[in-house]
This record gives sequence, structure tokens and C-alpha cells, in this order.
Amino acid sequence: MAAFAQSLPAFEQYHFNQFVLNPAYAGSKNTFETNFFLHRQDVKIDGGPSTESFTFHAPVANQKLGIGFKFYHDQIGVTEKISFGFDAAYKMYLGEGALSAGLELSMSNYQFNYSTLDAFETGDPTFTGEPVNVITPNAGIGVYYNNDIFYLGASVINIAEDKDNTGEDGSSSALEITEQTRHYFIHSGVLIKATDNLSLKPHALMKYAYGGPMQMDLNMDLIFYNTFWTGVAIKTNKSMSLMAQYVLDYDKTLSANEFSFGYAYNFLLDDRQTYFGPTHEIFFAYRFDKHNTKIRSPRFF
Repeated sequence: MAAFAQSLPAFEQYHFNQFVLNPAYAGSKNTFETNFFLHRQDVKIDGGPSTESFTFHAPVANQKLGIGFKFYHDQIGVTEKISFGFDAAYKMYLGEGALSAGLELSMSNYQFNYSTLDAFETGDPTFTGEPVNVITPNAGIGVYYNNDIFYLGASVINIAEDKDNTGEDGSSSALEITEQTRHYFIHSGVLIKATDNLSLKPHALMKYAYGGPMQMDLNMDLIFYNTFWTGVAIKTNKSMSLMAQYVLDYDKTLSANEFSFGYAYNFLLDDRQTYFGPTHEIFFAYRFDKHNTKIRSPRFF
């Protein structure tokens, strides 16, 4: 009997780039945006999960379409995964807001370098062979609605699900280990202006994939002077995240060029923390508005 599950990259500060969750988010800010994330999980474990990602998305065709590109590099133990995604979204304006529908086409390359492991028995061919490479295509869909103070999105990633292809004897090969499971996401948030210099942003993410429990992240951000962010997230996997971000706005307007960076610290709320250790994440983002579109809060959602 064998059980495997391939999970999509998880980010503590996903709300700064919802494009990683939903292809319909492409071009939603009406700005050109690039993001780089560096994620190190369970740092006490040798070979613990690590992820780097680079994304780019932008509006085209008079802001009626959005296009984007995603790159991920995942490493956990002897398994390395490189993924590419190409996304497109069509936007419809509804009153003060916009509704988008998006499509993603993706490709992942898995490499299994078993030779880096220590074999129980010297000469075991599993640990002496060449690295195994497997390429798997997939797709995703999503919808996304947002206005100045509210957003709601839903998406399904890895539509071409293949979650039960082990052999009749229960054995598995690299092809089975790379099985991809369908992931479901629902994400929503609202912006509440408390004073001229302070805003609140409660937001939530619900996610589910075959082989694991449904998980929910409940977040609260405080935004000071539209520039400095602090936040906390409580997760149903018994963990908590503390976050801080800073937005450098070149000409002090919300529709201008921006450079942002942030840090998140995640820790488990039970005895596992002693053995796994914390998770660290940093991100950098650059946004620029080619058309100087007058949007009151493009960076918030």
C-alpha cells in the first residue's frame, strides 16, 4: 500500500500576490507587477522544503485582458521540482468592480536524485542509478471579483488529476510519486479604513487537496500610512504566522511605481515545533503603472 500527495507551493504572504493561487488574478491591478518569493520551511530538518518563485502579470488590450507567467522551484529531500505556468484572464467591468475569468496552462519537471541518499545495503541499485526526470503537464481555472474595498476569488489548480496510479502490488515508481492532485482555493478579504492613517484588512484563504484535510488561514493586517504593514495569521494546521511589509512609493500616490518587500515568520503551536523548527519567508515586489491609471488602492488587493 502506498500513499503520496503533491502539494502546490504555499506562501505565508500570498495576499501580496494572489496570482500564485488564481489565474483570474492576472492583470487585476491594472499595473505591471513582478514578485519574487523565497520560502524556507521547517528549518530544523535537513533537506526540509524550500521554494523560490518568480511571477509576472500585466494588463493588455485596454485592460480587458490580463496575462501572466509563473516560475517555481521546489526542493524537498532528494526531490526537485521546476514548474512553469502561463496564465490569461478576461475582465468584465461591473459597476465599481471587475469580474475576471482565468485559465492556466502549466508544466512541471520532477527530478529524483536518489544517489544522494545513504543506502541501507551497499550496492542497492535504487541509490546508485542516474537521476530520474519526469515531465507532467496540467491546467487550472479561476474566477476573481474585486473593487476598491473587497475581493473574492475561487480557483481549481491541477485539473488533470491523477491521484491513484500505483501498481497492483502496491509498488510505485517516479511516475506515481509525481501524481498531481486537484487543489481548490477560495480567498476573500475586505479593506476597512479606521482613520486617515490606519486601515484594517481582514482576509481569509480556504484550500483543499485530495489526501489532506481542508485548511483555512485567517488573517488580519494593519496598514499604517498606506506604507507599513503588520499582520498575523492563524491556520487550522495548528500554526501561526507573524508578518511585516514595507511599501516604498516613489511619488506618494497609490497609482505610482512601487517597490515592496516583506518578511513572515511561521511557527507551529504544538510539540512539533521542537523538531521541525520555524518557517521563514521573504518577498520582493515591483509594480509600475504604464498608463498612470487612477485607482485608489491597487496594491491592497
